[in-house]
Amino acid sequence: MKQTINESSNYINATFIFINASFIYKNKASVYRFLLDKNNFGSKEKEVCNKETVTYLLTNFISFYKEA
Repeated sequence: MKQTINESSNYINATFIFINASFIYKNKASVYRFLLDKNNFGSKEKEVCNKETVTYLLTNFISFYKEA
């Protein structure tokens, strides 16, 4: 019985590690996208895609990077 509980616990921990890794990937992709758009001369609207809908997000990423 003890061995089964430990195996379940290890499985749950592995799942959470996978979820955390995917969020880290999304964060890196988002930062990369903002870095690519940093040199745009137009308005500060950035395209944000949410599956089938496309909206624009107003960002002030230049001051965001100066603070970081």
